[in-house]
Amino acid sequence: MNYQDIDKEIAHLKVVFNALSSRDGFPLSYWHRRLHALHHSPMMPAQRRRVAQLEAMLRSVAARLDRLAGATSLASAAS
Repeated sequence: MNYQDIDKEIAHLKVVFNALSSRDGFPLSYWHRRLHALHHSPMMPAQRRRVAQLEAMLRSVAARLDRLAGATSLASAAS
């Protein structure tokens, strides 16, 4: 992957990660793999920083979805 393709992939992943919800068709593991695949490409330092930010963003999304799943389970159990 060349530097421009990496930039496009980083931009795409950022848009996707901002829109992820519990109803998405792709599991988080898919997005983890796709993000991890960038580490196999030669990146500029700025790109590495952006990928690190995306990793943190994806961890945050995963934590938010876990909390939502827990809240949904509690609500279902209470019904």
